Amino acid sequence: VFDTPILPGTAYLDLALHAADHTGHTTIDELLLHAPLVLPENGGVQVQIIVTGTDRPTIEIYSRPDGDTGDWTRHATAVLAKDDAAPGFDLTTWPPEGAVQVDLGTAYDRLHETGLGYGPAFRGLRAAWRRGDELFAEVVLPEDEQAGVTNYGIHPALLDAALHGAALHWLDGTPSGHSNLPFAWSGVRLHATGATHLRVRVKLGDAGSLSLQAADPTGAPVASIDTLTTRLVSAEQLSVSRSAPDDSLFRVQWSPLELQPAAREAWAVLGDRDLYEALRQTVTASYYDDLTALTDAVDAAEPVPDVIVLPVGSHLHQDQPVRDDDTEPADPRQAAPATGNEPDDGSRADVDSSVAAAHAVAERTLATLQTFLADDRLTTTRLLVLTHHAVATGSDQPVDLAVAPVWGLVRSA
Repeated sequence: VFDTPILPGTAYLDLALHAADHTGHTTIDELLLHAPLVLPENGGVQVQIIVTGTDRPTIEIYSRPDGDTGDWTRHATAVLAKDDAAPGFDLTTWPPEGAVQVDLGTAYDRLHETGLGYGPAFRGLRAAWRRGDELFAEVVLPEDEQAGVTNYGIHPALLDAALHGAALHWLDGTPSGHSNLPFAWSGVRLHATGATHLRVRVKLGDAGSLSLQAADPTGAPVASIDTLTTRLVSAEQLSVSRSAPDDSLFRVQWSPLELQPAAREAWAVLGDRDLYEALRQTVTASYYDDLTALTDAVDAAEPVPDVIVLPVGSHLHQDQPVRDDDTEPADPRQAAPATGNEPDDGSRADVDSSVAAAHAVAERTLATLQTFLADDRLTTTRLLVLTHHAVATGSDQPVDLAVAPVWGLVRSA
């Protein structure tokens, strides 16, 4: 994919089906892919499969470079189930009635041009038809691969080829520099093993999803997939996966941005005159004590602002406890000493003040959000909630516990 060799999604299915066979289960209820397994240019990779539970076991699939003793990378998780229901499909009538044949003359060249490069083992699509939102295909496992077919429940290259008709269909709607790759599978069942030829029916769904039924050349069921959902992956994403150092230390870094508000927009600042004075140097701005004062002004024929800025921070509310030192605010979880003794009155007061301030700021912010959302006059106005010390943007900065909950509150709202 974009010149990066990755393990195909169908290989994870085969690993999960192998685990299912060992645990007496028949169905992959769900399988999610978390990260691509990028194959190294030299050497191999160790693969580890962990199965947990008995009734509905969970599976985790990990890898790390061969010879490495470091951490494992998790690539997929799955849940197994028992389902003895009959396959429920029949592909004996072939080609299907009413289906129109699709020209596959340049199929793999087109896929390669858009980033999907298939080697000889995967080029198994031999014929295809379409009928509305249904795709039908004949796929064959190349002769060089057929000798090892008994090593798999269903050969990953054969099952991958069964998806190539859908991959061709999605080309027209795929943005440049991206490809649709499998992300989530559900209801995967293997009905027979040893297949080298398949008849395939694919039912196209919404937003890059499909269901699949596969049968042998006589029409007998081989495999079925209730739902396969794909996701767009860019060349840059795979490049990062390929080049990321094994032992990197990552951290969050906040970078200041030079904001350039649209000069024609009208901004309104609530309750912070210093911010208002700074902002009015750049854009058309007005000041109001609170949202009620702003809506009263709108009732009096003042224009509705494009942006309302709601500053939130304990420094704005002098009726609440304010920390004016450079130390970390008290953490309620650390109020009780390890010995189990009661904290002194000063510690208890600090904790109580922080909790009370957090409740007060959250309730005040929530009330403003509810009023804003309920006011039909403000439906075209954006509300910008500006916090102060709610998160640490540097290792030397304290966090104001009275304001920190506002991030979660606004996100939930």
